[in-house]
Amino acid sequence: MTHSWHCAMNNEQGVPSPPVISRDNAEHYVWGASCDLWRLVKDRLSLIEECKAAGASEVSHCHRKSRQFFYIYILSVKRS
Repeated sequence: MTHSWHCAMNNEQGVPSPPVISRDNAEHYVWGASCDLWRLVKDRLSLIEECKAAGASEVSHCHRKSRQFFYIYILSVKRS
């Protein structure tokens, strides 16, 4: 389930602010051996944050067309 919320603030022209997306309310997936993925933006450009356990890897694959930005951090200790 995807959760998002909108800030009630408006800019100078009275246009509502876009929703604020973070790991707390973004689409979340668990894949592989304890890897997490949060889809922060899903538009013409995908913005994805991943947390990968040390030694984790992804199956090699390719996309016909893709515009993605990944932010990846690696845990130094194994999660339980």
